[in-house]
Amino acid sequence: MRTRAARFPGGCWPDAGQSELLRVCLQPEDAARAAWKRWRATVDFERTDGGSFRLLGLVFRRVSGWACDDPVLPRLKGIYRKGWVRTQMLLAGKPALIESLSREGIPTMLLKGAALIPTVYGDAGTRPMDDFDLFVPHKRAKHAMDLLLARGWKSEFLNREALVDSLHACHFRHPKEGNLDLHWHVMHADCRAGADSDFWNARVPLRWEGVDTFVLGPADQLLHTCEHGPRFNSVPPLRWLADAWKIIHAAGPVLDWDRFCRQAVHRQLTLPARLSLEWLENNIGPVVPPEVVNDLRRRHVTLFERLEYRLAQRPLPPDSTLVQRLPLNLCFYWRLKRRAGLRRFAGDLPNFLRHINNLERPLHQYLQDHARYLWRTRRPILWNRLRRLRAALPEEMESIHPHDTTGFHLLEAWNGRNFRWSRAEAIIRLRRDPGHVEVVLDFGGVRAWRDDLQKSLTVHFNTHAVTLRESSEHAVFFEVRPEMFEAAVYQRIILRCEPLKHAAAETRELGVPLFAVRLTPIASLAERAVLPEQMESIHPHRMTGFHLLEAWKGRRFRWSRAEAFIRLSREPGHIEIALDFGGVRAWRDDLQKSLTVHFNSHAVALRETSVHVVSFEVQPEMFEAGGYQCIMLRCDPLKHSTAETRELGVPLFAIRITPITSLAEAVVSSS
Repeated sequence: MRTRAARFPGGCWPDAGQSELLRVCLQPEDAARAAWKRWRATVDFERTDGGSFRLLGLVFRRVSGWACDDPVLPRLKGIYRKGWVRTQMLLAGKPALIESLSREGIPTMLLKGAALIPTVYGDAGTRPMDDFDLFVPHKRAKHAMDLLLARGWKSEFLNREALVDSLHACHFRHPKEGNLDLHWHVMHADCRAGADSDFWNARVPLRWEGVDTFVLGPADQLLHTCEHGPRFNSVPPLRWLADAWKIIHAAGPVLDWDRFCRQAVHRQLTLPARLSLEWLENNIGPVVPPEVVNDLRRRHVTLFERLEYRLAQRPLPPDSTLVQRLPLNLCFYWRLKRRAGLRRFAGDLPNFLRHINNLERPLHQYLQDHARYLWRTRRPILWNRLRRLRAALPEEMESIHPHDTTGFHLLEAWNGRNFRWSRAEAIIRLRRDPGHVEVVLDFGGVRAWRDDLQKSLTVHFNTHAVTLRESSEHAVFFEVRPEMFEAAVYQRIILRCEPLKHAAAETRELGVPLFAVRLTPIASLAERAVLPEQMESIHPHRMTGFHLLEAWKGRRFRWSRAEAFIRLSREPGHIEIALDFGGVRAWRDDLQKSLTVHFNSHAVALRETSVHVVSFEVQPEMFEAGGYQCIMLRCDPLKHSTAETRELGVPLFAIRITPITSLAEAVVSSS
């Protein structure tokens, strides 16, 4: 049995908080008030996601009529006004453009937001727009392009005229009038010859801003919304569900449901159309005649439709490659050329891929470049995964989804591990419940902490600046307390540093090489730190200047370097600390001449407890107020054979901490 999450995957289908916001916009008065209270109680307004933010203008128009005393109302009003102004700026000059097209004998039709504002919403502040969508007949598309170019519009596409036979639209930009999408097909998924004749036959006239134009009929407008809405986008396009609901309510009994079902089946859009209506029915309320949904459920959904729908839902990184986009592009090509014959189907494919991806060079050159990229970059990454014979840990950068990171480059391989370079400023978003935790940033040795990062790197946890401490040669750590967490779903780690000075051949801005982000509860580390005896019981993040664990005569130990630090979690008190060297380097041979030990900033006197152990006392006043106490070891490096290239200091097997009964307590007990 499929779960609801499987039927409605993320990317365009709302989560719980986004669903509440849609209920605020669309449900009846009492239900909308209750949804508003739930949304305000569960979602941090300061961390509103991009998809929800685009609904806030519509939310303001709804909430402002309730006479409620909510502190965010003034900000909602500002968002509404800003959206209204931006929409007016985008619409400026478009009536003159439509009039000039009409004089050339080119009929026009408004699509998406440009059509919904005058026919459905009636308020430019409630329906934000990124571009103006204008539809012209397929035969007049090239003429319309020439007119746009003559009026100062420019397009980023290299071969605009060739697009007419491959795609559904072309994007144009004007320095003063914003963005415009010129359509010659309504549907992205249906660019066949004659595919739009039904839309032109059922068009509805519209008098808009003093000019005559057209819009789609209500049934076609609803189908268009259901077609372009359920596609993955890094900013969830939630407004398409509000558009669908508003279209249905604005049309009322005029909406031809039989035409909607026929067009959905004819254009192989049964699945997105049915799922859209089912979501509205299940989450907002009854809006569709029951026989309509039942009719769509009885329709056969082809394997191709299911495959295309799944590919449209598949997350893609913001900087996706030609190969990553290829599966969905092939679905569009199949719709376009499936009846063209095998020879033409295969022959036109390279040009189609070149046009849809806006490639400057022939397709085979890009495929060759991609093959080189796979060999040089992806092959080492895959080899690292195979060599480990395990899945990547959740803390490793390759396990963190690219959409949870901002300001990072693609995954790379180095010395058997996979990592990502950040830019000078980067953000990592993590799901984590509030608590007292330690966060470790593993740099893997690609850019050394002691070289320059400690001078320029600053880290914030949400809005709180944190203090970085060196955990090992290649990692730093900081502590996070419960009050530093926010009510939002994600917590943010913000990294800022000076860009790395590198060779001229590297054109990227390189900041921090991040291999892993480890979060460990402080309590468990403290319990582990006070365990007696073994060096292997002390977490590596509590040590600086130590080599990896080794074994000698059945015991495990670590070699320190000439200078090393150990951090312990310990309450103030009168204690004795014993350092067990295990006989690998004898105290009496040379350590007693060169070894010095400090507890925090206090020098301590060492005394020999046994042949392989030295100890020192610590008074309560030597403790510091921070969460950790620091034992610092310094000695001359061991003189060893040339075969050993490491710098060796103290061989440490165990650190034993023993409370010392005070003199006053001893006197009282004896008396």
